[in-house]
Amino acid sequence: MEARTIAVQVSEQLFTRLKNVVAWKGCKQKEFLISVIEKAIEEAEAEMEKAAAGSYRTVSQMSGRGTPGGIDRKLKRKMDEKNSRAKA
Repeated sequence: MEARTIAVQVSEQLFTRLKNVVAWKGCKQKEFLISVIEKAIEEAEAEMEKAAAGSYRTVSQMSGRGTPGGIDRKLKRKMDEKNSRAKA
């Protein structure tokens, strides 16, 4: 698996909170952040699937690529624009 870098700036207050939680959990900052990101993505993907149930095909259904269960946002946006024009 190829690794990619994500860099963000946060407030001093959020950084301090992060450091405190990481120290309390006794893990490495990298491990903690990866677990938080993975959990948030899984929750968002579940919401996307629920919202799109039956309305749109997933990226994996269309091409076998992308995140399993993920919604092709460009396709969804195009469909929404088409539906909006049809209603007008």
